[in-house]
Amino acid sequence: DGEDAKTRRRRREVERRVNPRTQQDFELLYNELDAWRAKEMAVATGAGARADVLARETRALQTIDRLKASAAADGRAKRVSRVMDLMALPKKWEGADGELKEVHTPFTTRALELRDLHTGL
Repeated sequence: DGEDAKTRRRRREVERRVNPRTQQDFELLYNELDAWRAKEMAVATGAGARADVLARETRALQTIDRLKASAAADGRAKRVSRVMDLMALPKKWEGADGELKEVHTPFTTRALELRDLHTGL
């Protein structure tokens, strides 16, 4: 059971690096890249070796920025979907007998139609 927890934790850490989603995931990548650069610069001798390290760091930063843009787009799509789902929910009104009733208003019906159209795109 302890080994399974270690394996799951290790998989989660790898997933955070390969497919970052949160600000903490990106901070982790930036910190690890900075540590890698410092280590490589310490052993790099000559201008050519340092230029190579900087070129590889630049490519890594570009990759991180692409991942960040992708994560932002995914988050935006999830937020839009969540808001559309909330708008399409029927209203809950309390009847004269004290019982809650779900009522589809013209607004919620239209929101449901628009959500379905958006989902179909």
